[in-house]
Amino acid sequence: MAKHHNSHQKEVPLDTTKIIGYFRDSSHGPIENNNDIIEAINQLINESLFIEGKDMSLFLTDLGYKYIEENL
Repeated sequence: MAKHHNSHQKEVPLDTTKIIGYFRDSSHGPIENNNDIIEAINQLINESLFIEGKDMSLFLTDLGYKYIEENL
């Protein structure tokens, strides 16, 4: 879904760098960036559980929230 949305909008596809940067900007501070976090973000991207809004906002889909609740 996110890949389709991004290709339709001719934007850069979601990736860990973009998502971590978004988290950093949103929190106005440093965030932990280790292999476990990168692997978890990649899993969420691969499952199409993140989506990017037209205003470049980033959020989890309902399936994304469900995935996190079940797996974390």
